[in-house]
Amino acid sequence: DVLFERTRGCRALAQWLDGLTQQSASEPSAADDPHLKELEALREQALTDQRQRREEWSELIRSRETELRENRFSPENLNTLAKAYFGLFAGADRMTSPRDRIAEFIGGDNSLVDAVLAGLREAATRDDVPAAERTISLHLESKHSWLAYPVLASLHLLDGEDPARLDGLDDAQKRNALAIHYCVPVGLVSARWHDRWFQTEPKLVLDVMYQSAVGALRAGDEVPPGLNDLATVTDHEDLVHDVRLRLLRAYPTRGPQKQLQLLDRLLADVFHHPEKSALRALIERKLSLTSMTVAQRVRWLATDALLSVGPGFPELKAWVGESERRVGFLAEFFRNISDRRGTGGSILDAIRDPVALADTIEMLGRSYCPLSGSGLVTLEMEASDRISALIAQLGSLAGDEAQQALRHLIDDPQLVPWKAQLTWSLERQRVIHRDASFHHPNIEEVQSTLSNLAPANVADLAALLVERLHDVDEDVWGGNSNLWRPFWNEDEYGRLTSSKPENSCRDSLLAALKERLPPEVDAAPEGSYAAGRRADIRASCGAFNVPIEIKKNSHVDLWSALRGQLIGRYTTDRATGGYGIFLVLWFGNDKTKPPPDGDRPATPDELKRRLEDDLTPDEARKVTVVVMDVTRP
Repeated sequence: DVLFERTRGCRALAQWLDGLTQQSASEPSAADDPHLKELEALREQALTDQRQRREEWSELIRSRETELRENRFSPENLNTLAKAYFGLFAGADRMTSPRDRIAEFIGGDNSLVDAVLAGLREAATRDDVPAAERTISLHLESKHSWLAYPVLASLHLLDGEDPARLDGLDDAQKRNALAIHYCVPVGLVSARWHDRWFQTEPKLVLDVMYQSAVGALRAGDEVPPGLNDLATVTDHEDLVHDVRLRLLRAYPTRGPQKQLQLLDRLLADVFHHPEKSALRALIERKLSLTSMTVAQRVRWLATDALLSVGPGFPELKAWVGESERRVGFLAEFFRNISDRRGTGGSILDAIRDPVALADTIEMLGRSYCPLSGSGLVTLEMEASDRISALIAQLGSLAGDEAQQALRHLIDDPQLVPWKAQLTWSLERQRVIHRDASFHHPNIEEVQSTLSNLAPANVADLAALLVERLHDVDEDVWGGNSNLWRPFWNEDEYGRLTSSKPENSCRDSLLAALKERLPPEVDAAPEGSYAAGRRADIRASCGAFNVPIEIKKNSHVDLWSALRGQLIGRYTTDRATGGYGIFLVLWFGNDKTKPPPDGDRPATPDELKRRLEDDLTPDEARKVTVVVMDVTRP
C-alpha cells in the first residue's frame, strides 16, 4: 500500500512541478525569486522520490522474484503492477507497449520486467481469484478484488502469446475471468478471447453476462455490466434474445428514471427478433402489474401497440390521452428506440397501418409543434422531426384509409400547426394512390380495346365515357332529335320556362348515355362511395368504375365541387384508379354562378378552361371536365 501511494503521488507531483517550471522559464524572472527557488526545490524532490520509488520496487521484485514466477506474489502489489501494465496511473504513456510501461515503472532491468510479466501472465490461474459470484457482489458495492486487474492483464498477455492455453482454462476459471471482464472494465483493451469463448461456449458466456447484469439492474444501475458486450455479439441470436427477455422480466417495475433508456434499449432489441410470442406474453404480464410507474406503462403499451396487427393504437391512445407528461414519456421512448440497428431509422418506419400512423401523429402532434434549428438537439426538436416523418410516411401509402386518415388529421383543430404539412402530404398521397391503382393492360385487354369491345381497365373506361359524352353533346346541338329539350321545363305552348332540377337532368343525360355504351358497361344513378356519399352517375365495368359528378352552371357549388366532391370523395375509391368526370350542364351565360374571383365565363369553352385551370398536372391526367351546352340551338 505504501509503495502504491508513493508511486501515484510521486509521478503526479513530478509532472505538475515540471509543467510549472517550464511555464515559469518562459517568463522574465529574477535569479533570487523565492517562488522559483521553491518550485525548483519541489521538482528536485519529486524526481528524487520517483527514483527512490523505482529503487524500492526494483528491490522488492528482486527479493520476491521467486514468488512472482511461482504465482504467489502479494495480490495488493500485483494490483499496482497490473495498473502500471495498463497505464492507469496519471501521466502514463498509453501509446507505449505494456512491457515498456512496466520497465518505466520499476526501472529498466529486463530480468525484473520478465519476472513481473511472468507473475501477471499466470494471474488468471491463481487459486485465490474470487469466484464470479463474489466479483459480482463486490461490484454492487462499487468494489473489486486486488486480483481483478492482474487477471485482466493475464487474459491480455495470454491472448497475445498463447491463445490455445487461454482457451484451455476450465469452466470455473473462465467464469471468474468473465465476471471480472464485465465488472472491472479497463477501457480500449482488445479482448479477442471473449469473442472466441462466445463462439465455443455461448451458454457459459451469456450466463455470466446475465448474472453480472441482473443484480446491477435490480440495484438501479443505469449501465449494468455486460450489456455493452451483449450489444456487440452477432451470432447465437436466439440465446442472446433469451438473455434480453430474462433481463426485461427482472426489470424492476419501480425502477429509477435514469434506467428508462436501458429499458428502451432492451425493448428495441427484442422487438427486432422474429419470434414474438415470448415478448407478447411478457408484455401481458407486465401490464397486469399495478405497481408499475407511468413512464414504464407508456413504454410497455407502446411496444404492445407496435406489435399489434389490428388497426390503430386504441389502448395506447386511450392511456396517453391529453396528458402532457405521458406524451413526453412516449416521445422519449420513440427517440430512444430509433436507430438501434445503426440504420438511421426507427421501428416506427415499418408501420404501414394508416390508422396507427394517424394515432401516433395525433398523440405527438397535439403536444409538439414544427421546429427547426441547429446546435443542441432537444427532445422537442426530435419529436418534431419524428412527426414530420410520420406525416410523410402516411402520405406515401396508397388507399382510401390513408386519405381518410389525413383528412381527419387536417380537420383536427389541435393539429393546426401541422396543417400545411398534412395538406401537402394529402396531395402527394392522391398521386401515389392513383399511380398504384394503374396496371398495364395485357394483350387480351388491348385487343378488346382496339375492337371497341369492353374497356380493358379504368383508364379505358374513362376514355370511353368521355368520348360518349361528347357524342351526346354533339347530338344535343347538331342532331334532329331535340336532345336539349328534356333538360328544360316548358309551358303549355312549348315555350321554355326554366331549367329542370339537377336530378331530372341527370336522368335525361343517363338515358342518352346508356344508349351509347357497350353492354359490358353499366351506368347507374346515385353510385355509392366511401362514407355513404353518392356520385350522380357511377359507370362500372367488372371490378373498376368511374364516377361522374354533374352540376348545373347555376349551382351554388359549381366552383368547389370539382375538388371538394369529385376528387375529394369519389376518385379516392381504389376501384376508380383516381379517374373521374366533372360534367357541367350549360344553361346560358346569365345562369352561371359567379366565381369567387374574376369575371363570369361567357361561353361553355371558357367555363371548361377555367375549371381545368384548377387541376394540378397529376389530377388533369385522370380527371376530365366536360361542359355540355343544353341551351336551345
